[in-house]
Amino acid sequence: RVERLVALARERAVPTVFDTDDLTFEADAAAELAWFVGLDEAGRRASFERQQTTLAACSAATVSTSFLAQRARLQKARVAVTPNAIGAEMVGEAEAALTAREDGAPSPVTTIAYLSGTPTHDRDILEAADALVRTLRERRDVRLLVVGYLELDARFDALASQIDRLPFQPRARLPAILAGVDLRLEVEDVPAGLGEVV
Repeated sequence: RVERLVALARERAVPTVFDTDDLTFEADAAAELAWFVGLDEAGRRASFERQQTTLAACSAATVSTSFLAQRARLQKARVAVTPNAIGAEMVGEAEAALTAREDGAPSPVTTIAYLSGTPTHDRDILEAADALVRTLRERRDVRLLVVGYLELDARFDALASQIDRLPFQPRARLPAILAGVDLRLEVEDVPAGLGEVV
């Protein structure tokens, strides 16, 4: 269906743009990204090959990081970096959620959050896991909020009383959740131990 859509667009001189924020458009990366959940290596490779074909067929590409731009430019001349960002509506929602939090009593607890949109983050969290475990052990006034699909390893079992969990949430709930958090961890999705803890 994607192939037909791109072909129809080309027939009508309508530009098409391939957009991604993950390195899933290089077929050779399928073996390296063993953490890609839900598919075996053959399935990952087939999926990545389809995305590689789509990238090649499109007029241009947009990606979220300079690393992805470097990789995409190996296959496509027209590539632009468009960082993941939020719009005015979300800014307004965030300000309202923050105001609601500030109207309440200050919390004696520090909350660290990790929000996971896909199961692939099980690997990413390993970049920060040692520091998280150490912090939770040393500071009983610190809690970890895990939102989404993330599965923590056995090191966290003894710290379960300090860990709160929420299932995957709709986007509309994000401002209220973040307003209740003091520190949010984000681990960039890049391959082979190049994870950058933000």
